[in-house]
Amino acid sequence: LETVDRLRREGLEVALCLDVTGSMKPALESARAELDNLRVILGDLIGSFRMGLVAYRDQVVLKHNLSANLRSLRKSLYKVKAASGGDRAEGPDKALLCALTELSWRKPANKSVVLIGDAPPHGRDRKLFQGLARFAADHRVRIHALMPRGSVSEFQDAAKVSGGRIM
Repeated sequence: LETVDRLRREGLEVALCLDVTGSMKPALESARAELDNLRVILGDLIGSFRMGLVAYRDQVVLKHNLSANLRSLRKSLYKVKAASGGDRAEGPDKALLCALTELSWRKPANKSVVLIGDAPPHGRDRKLFQGLARFAADHRVRIHALMPRGSVSEFQDAAKVSGGRIM
């Protein structure tokens, strides 16, 4: 109850960083299907909240700023198609950088990034990814790791460093 009261007072902002390569098509379809349920649940619990989206492959392919307008977010989810991929590494570092520095976070809000993917950053980008996790922690942004097709150790480490959860 204490957490719910805090979220009602301070607000909640959630950025989804979603890998939209071909292997993640089921996760993209699930995000589309569950967005309305999430809106109802969070709305009932805490009232107002804002959500954003950063869709990525090797690079960011779509950014939707934090907003209370989930209809607009849903439209953005339907604009992006699951495609490409094929290599083992993708660009979650670029998505996380975009989410942390380009979305319009409100200062007093409880901030979370939900990192959804099945591939780590490219080797040359792993140190950047680790640094971004520490940056998130320093700025009170929790990173939650959702890995639908196995575990990505970099995602797990980011969640641990920032006080997030691993799902």
